[in-house]
Amino acid sequence: MGYSYSNIQLKKGSLPIDPEKIAEKLAAEYRLKRTESRDDADVTVAIGPENADLWITIVSEIFDEDLEKSCSIAKALSEEYRTEAIAISCFDSDYLCLNLLDVQNNVDAWAACGCFPEGKAPRRSNIAAWKAYIPDVEAMRRVMREHYDFAEECLGGLEEILLLPEAQGQVCVDFAGPEQGYRCWYYTAETAGTSGTPTTIRPASYSRNIGFDWYSYAGFHNIAAASRGAGVLFSGKAVTSGNVDIREAWIEIKDKRGKLTGVPIEWKYKYQGRIENRICTGNPVELKKVTLSDGEQGFYGEAPDVRFLETNWDGLPMSKARRMYYDREILIRFYAIRKCPEGVSPGSLKVTLIPLQNPEGRGTHEAEFRD
Repeated sequence: MGYSYSNIQLKKGSLPIDPEKIAEKLAAEYRLKRTESRDDADVTVAIGPENADLWITIVSEIFDEDLEKSCSIAKALSEEYRTEAIAISCFDSDYLCLNLLDVQNNVDAWAACGCFPEGKAPRRSNIAAWKAYIPDVEAMRRVMREHYDFAEECLGGLEEILLLPEAQGQVCVDFAGPEQGYRCWYYTAETAGTSGTPTTIRPASYSRNIGFDWYSYAGFHNIAAASRGAGVLFSGKAVTSGNVDIREAWIEIKDKRGKLTGVPIEWKYKYQGRIENRICTGNPVELKKVTLSDGEQGFYGEAPDVRFLETNWDGLPMSKARRMYYDREILIRFYAIRKCPEGVSPGSLKVTLIPLQNPEGRGTHEAEFRD
């Protein structure tokens, strides 16, 4: 997994730059409300560092990993402050691009290195267009043509050419706080994008690992409103036939600050063929054998204190919505015991997560066991 980020470098010019005005303008496009709490913030705008000599850095989830938006914002800032702006974006450490905007002089220059990860690159480099803004255009060409294991390493050679302080071109929102000399404005999503839809669970298709002799897991997402209380049901052919016994289960879920809720639990998992131990925080579920309405057997338990967070990413910037989606994944971890002989397929297992306040909003994973 590589490094992905976006930032905007705004050059100090003859007009005074108002960081708070910039932050408020960026936030105005979304349903965001100012908050003083960094922990409660859904979106941050960071501008600085406060001791910057030539270039001011702007970072935010509002345009992070959104190339079109970051370039558009850089252009608007160049026009408003009558100076140069550079939108810098890196994609998974495979592709780095810089878009120089000087609206007053009708300049829109591009420089890039590496391979764009999603098909055709957005634009071709035109290094010659940078000539009036850098001391040595040939040096820039050489830097951009070099091979780098990680695309962002290219900035090491560009910083001197662009008169950027060391590592300033690699700043992202996670590393631009008051501790680093940045002024920060925090925002929460003012309204949720769920329109009052009750808690609705969907399985995360990419997230499941079901087997024996380690703690298996199945992942889920709540795609609607908040609620409290969860039920967990294990069913399917593997359970009804008596081929599998589910001994332990718990729900792994995070609060709004991204911290796991519940109590410390020690568990073991399989990684590259070996069993490893880990301590995690989760919400235990006491399971009981039950008979379902269709005659199937199952194991069922409840965790009444589990809180499903509201999903409001419809009104959030793209990168923040994506991060929130993965951060708020709900995992059901469980320990399955094989009751049938080795070599005999135990059958499929259904893992169902049920919001107690809206049982119809349940979501189910169904998968075969693997050894």
